[in-house]
Amino acid sequence: MADSRRARSPPPMPNPMTRYTDMSPVSPFFPSTYSPPSPPLYFPPSKPSVLAVLRARRSLLCTLAAAVVVIVLISNSAAYYTGHSLYPASLHGFDETSIAVTTSQKPPIDRLAALRGAPTMKFRDNLRADTKYIHSWLSAGWTNDVMTFANLIYLGLITDRVPIVHVFNNVHNAAPPIPFNWVFDIDRLSTDLQLPVIEWDEVKNSTSTELEELGCWNVWEAVQYREHHPREAWGQTSQKQKLDLSWTQAPETIKIIPGYEHDQWARIWDLATLTFDSGREKSLAGSEPKITESPINHHKSLPDDHMACFDYLYYTSATVSEEFWHTYSPVWRDVARHMHWNPDLQTLADKHLRRMFNLGASDAIPPFIGIHIRHGDFYDYCKYADVSREACFPSMAEYSAEVQRIRKTLEEKKGISPQHVVVLSDEKDAAWWAEIRAQGWFTPTYDDEQAIEKYGKVWYTVFHDAVILSSGVGLLGTPDSTYSLLAGRRVIDWQGGVYRDIKWEARGKGGRDMPLP
Repeated sequence: MADSRRARSPPPMPNPMTRYTDMSPVSPFFPSTYSPPSPPLYFPPSKPSVLAVLRARRSLLCTLAAAVVVIVLISNSAAYYTGHSLYPASLHGFDETSIAVTTSQKPPIDRLAALRGAPTMKFRDNLRADTKYIHSWLSAGWTNDVMTFANLIYLGLITDRVPIVHVFNNVHNAAPPIPFNWVFDIDRLSTDLQLPVIEWDEVKNSTSTELEELGCWNVWEAVQYREHHPREAWGQTSQKQKLDLSWTQAPETIKIIPGYEHDQWARIWDLATLTFDSGREKSLAGSEPKITESPINHHKSLPDDHMACFDYLYYTSATVSEEFWHTYSPVWRDVARHMHWNPDLQTLADKHLRRMFNLGASDAIPPFIGIHIRHGDFYDYCKYADVSREACFPSMAEYSAEVQRIRKTLEEKKGISPQHVVVLSDEKDAAWWAEIRAQGWFTPTYDDEQAIEKYGKVWYTVFHDAVILSSGVGLLGTPDSTYSLLAGRRVIDWQGGVYRDIKWEARGKGGRDMPLP
């Protein structure tokens, strides 16, 4: 199932005449004569904050956990060579497709200790005085929204703030909102990060009619020059939250390439400085900041300190634009790869895989290669190039060749040669699917009535495909699809597998190993 992305302009070429003397003086990636003061330490009024307590516990408990892991690994290594491994022999050369094989070694944390108690009618009544928070909204297709939440959580990590996520909205309003924890294991994520990740409905009662004023940062207007307003959250999210928002435009120095209209990415560390007193005061000093008044009470509140908030965080990176595509992406490495599926979704996917492969309920799922073929909205690229549909997309022969390439790499890397191939696509043409099945490849059916009743047909297909693709040991993806990108990165990090993009000659895209260096 493809994710929905707004049409993108061609990849920007930085202006070689750009002078970087106007870069943000607090950016760690560009030299500057300005040396900002260290962010002030936050001293709670009476007792340590939740995050401070977690940091204190983390050092001791992680040390103990690491010692236990080392002992187990040494024992298992010895057992392996004596033929008495602690794990099934099949796992030495191949990680079982279920991601439950990998378990966190970190001490579990109580996420909700970051709040004063049960959801309240006003969100402020549930915020602890000794803890700071951070929030943002969504405005894209599902995969990009996942990346947006990962950026938000990363900002929480580097600013010592508790990130508050919310529901996923369907881009076409074809399905109701889905809670974050229906998709991702939020408790496991919080434990892996040793950071409480909270859902909005755990803060404020979803039935509340209490309108609350809040001042936030307007990032969107600072990084692009076409729309002269904050980025609008889809699904009328803020209205449903009963929030009356004013927006202060962030300084233009947050932009990775200042003054360049074809790039709209902000540097995430510069956004982080806005949540500290020194960065906030510096950004608001001098000329009068541009403030968009709230739509209901027409207030012009400055950005809140207790609940820092930003309109849109998809277009944020640490070093370069489109950073998620690179191996070194800190948001992927530190956050997104820890966003494991809700166990219910993984169980559904495993059940479907066994049915596809004609296996029994207790049979092990064999290693397989997944193919994500995105046609749908990507046909627009063919129309722009004035190329027919048949001549535009990669052929079956090209897919077969790439599958064989992945199989060979897996033989060299893991000593396995997966014969099962699963194809997932948004293609609607029945004849095309018949050609896929003629290759001997497996195709899905979306007929789990119980799952459809819970998630709805639209969301079920989106989640189903994402979980299945992440469960293989190989992934052949579609160039420029973030749906392929995240699936492939999960295959690499969760399964120790291989991820490549198909060659797409009509677009000048060569087949290549992913992610990028």
